[in-house]
Amino acid sequence: MYNGMILADAHCDSVLRALDGHDLTRKDPDCQIDLAKLRAGGVDLQFFALWTSPSTVPRRASERLCSLLAETSSLVLAGSGMVAPARSHADFEANLSESKTSVVLAIEGAHCLAPGEASIDLCHDIGVRIITLCWNNSNWLGTSAAQADTFAHGLTPLGRAAVRRMSELGIIVDVSHASERMFWDVAEVCDKPFIASHSCARALRDHPRNLDDEQIRAIAYANGVVGVNFCPAFLRSGPGASIDDVIAHIEYILALVGDNHVCFGSDFDGIRVGPEGLENVSKFPAIVDRLLERGHTEATVRKVAGENLLRVFREVCG
Repeated sequence: MYNGMILADAHCDSVLRALDGHDLTRKDPDCQIDLAKLRAGGVDLQFFALWTSPSTVPRRASERLCSLLAETSSLVLAGSGMVAPARSHADFEANLSESKTSVVLAIEGAHCLAPGEASIDLCHDIGVRIITLCWNNSNWLGTSAAQADTFAHGLTPLGRAAVRRMSELGIIVDVSHASERMFWDVAEVCDKPFIASHSCARALRDHPRNLDDEQIRAIAYANGVVGVNFCPAFLRSGPGASIDDVIAHIEYILALVGDNHVCFGSDFDGIRVGPEGLENVSKFPAIVDRLLERGHTEATVRKVAGENLLRVFREVCG
């Protein structure tokens, strides 16, 4: 917590760094998130993505996913004085009372899951509370943004059933990486708030992974959130991305749909380098300070810093 505000982040890939041999229980200059940096940044809620390379499908995907789950469990166990798992808002509240960062499990890309609703049920049983439907590759759920020109469909019939099942169970549907057609299919099918965990505003940076105004409005209409990605390539077209670019995307979304529908979606440890002034998660308070300096009310900044993402977590996951 920073200055009494909840701080939350909708996406990071730091478990992959752990699987590569980095010890996230210690300060590691090569990692954008470790336990010390989470504590320094005052982060109360961190979504950890479990991503498997499409090259592991079909034979090694489940093995890779199990390895990532084991790494996350080891991190939580080793850092039990600083972090704890959260499957529900009640878990978050309990962790917050003990000044622990809540760790929420996410699957990034359903290509690592066997097709069908049974996989969604299993994800829920093991504690997954958010599924990014696809990565840069299309899968049994639907078409990715990176392959939208190759595959014409959005959500497949299995994908529609899976999204409905996620809503029933209490798993957040994440449309970052989804093609536009898949996005609009989700907007039609999903009856709970859905999110784009790590995407930016296409009006400021025309990139296939960013959202246009109508998509942002649709997420707001569903009472979801957009997590602003810190990847420099998503923030601006040229070099020299900085915290000011992140602020610009946050402020654009604020102006477009109000202050209930934007949050942080850093993509730390999934991006090579963060923007200047936001090099790692310990710098999160700088966003809070900058927004306050620019005249945003404390109530608005509280929402952006963490309350919006926490609200979706509570509404969907219970």
